[in-house]
Amino acid sequence: MVEGGRFRTTGSWRPPGNTGRIQKFHKITSSSSSNNNWSRRSERISRSRLVSWSIKASHVSSNGTSTRHPNGALSASVRWDGRVAAAPGGARHLQAGEGGGRGGDDYGAWSLCTNHVRPGGVVYSFGIGADVSFDNGMVNRGHKVFGFDPTVPPERVQAMFKDHHNRDQPSAFQFRQLGLAGTDGIVTFFHSKNPRVQSMTAVKPEKLSGRFEAQGMPAPVLRLPTFMCGNGHGFVDVLKMDVEGVEFDVCDAWLRMRSPLPFGQILIEFHDRMVTDAKARKGACLRALARNGFVEVYVSENFQEATYARMAKKGRDDTMA
Repeated sequence: MVEGGRFRTTGSWRPPGNTGRIQKFHKITSSSSSNNNWSRRSERISRSRLVSWSIKASHVSSNGTSTRHPNGALSASVRWDGRVAAAPGGARHLQAGEGGGRGGDDYGAWSLCTNHVRPGGVVYSFGIGADVSFDNGMVNRGHKVFGFDPTVPPERVQAMFKDHHNRDQPSAFQFRQLGLAGTDGIVTFFHSKNPRVQSMTAVKPEKLSGRFEAQGMPAPVLRLPTFMCGNGHGFVDVLKMDVEGVEFDVCDAWLRMRSPLPFGQILIEFHDRMVTDAKARKGACLRALARNGFVEVYVSENFQEATYARMAKKGRDDTMA
């Protein structure tokens, strides 16, 4: 979490042999101080298969004592310089301003572990909206990006590359005017009652918080497995979802899956503010991610955007997949 020039990473650790309690650690590094203090909070959890790791890392606290911390490889030596947040785990903030985003502001910015994406890796970008800065940045890093948005016509996507990045739509970026959902078919997308909000949502009206119009437009949607099967992809390196509340439907499907989630990193914007039952559904989503070995490596200042990276066990230590 970025708070006034500070960057915080979080991790969870289950002590060996203890299946009923996890320890949650938070490290805050201030740009104006070299004092790094760990705080620890433990909580009861169910006997589910949560991610656990025991990376050996030492930390010297403010009183001079040395302690071992299980999340050291992800959150030690975090720095925040107002533009780029980086850690040994590779978390980096891709600002919209990189490569000429919309006005150089933070719109369209996402965070991911750039050094844990395979060269030429596959990126799924659901929810293009009014900015292709993230997609342009990933293309510039040599990745293959597949963009999807049922509410944006292809010619508008081409215009965004021209207007904001002074280039034609790159061949490494493929766009389809399709939406993501928990089912395959046709669903209705609803406009916000706020004329300044361009985004539309396919969340069912009875679950919306009353800020959207009752009438909408139909559009085709597919499930994630359908997208991957159609594209011939068995694994997606980076999955980005900015889908206006539909992320909860996608997570519901993950809860029913028995096989591991085929993603390296998942970038989500949670739209809690839009959905009436968001608290319970977000909790279910986080449990699904934890059961599949995903660890939160970044969360934005407003707690809406978050990045989850899959951990892979190698011997006694766990490292990024």
